[in-house]
Amino acid sequence: FVDDKLKYFAKDVTVVIPTFNSPDMLKQCLDSIKATAPEVKIQIINNGDSLIPNLAEWNHNPELYEAGQNLGFAGALKIAETMIATPIVLILNDDVVARRAGCLEAMLFEFNCPDVGIVGAKLLYPDGNIQHGGGEVDWNRDDIGYHAYYGMPDKVEANQRREVSFVTG
Repeated sequence: FVDDKLKYFAKDVTVVIPTFNSPDMLKQCLDSIKATAPEVKIQIINNGDSLIPNLAEWNHNPELYEAGQNLGFAGALKIAETMIATPIVLILNDDVVARRAGCLEAMLFEFNCPDVGIVGAKLLYPDGNIQHGGGEVDWNRDDIGYHAYYGMPDKVEANQRREVSFVTG
């Protein structure tokens, strides 16, 4: 998207990635960010015992915080929030792989709506089925909070902008 009316661009985003003993997944995630949104700032919170390989060898230059213990996902985010200097934060699981350039810009585009405060993405499994299409709450279901379209083949309905109860990383 090249539009002078947009408020936010990739340079306004810090991607926060908590990780725990999964350097191979983390490398795939970082490679996909570099290929699809190279202007973002990246912050990795290492909750694991294993040392992350030299990130320079991977040709990445994120900020790395070694927690020294497993703070969990929420604990890692609490640490990260003290270090963020951009107006937009993308909280990302280390197993996410961005497949197409422009996916971040599509999410940023939604922040031009005055009543939008959080934006989530549709997530697909490697086989193309939907992992997450927005979260819904239904007090009449056993699982109460569930992912819309979970496990279904990708479909047009899952690509529509809509208000949801929650999103995930």
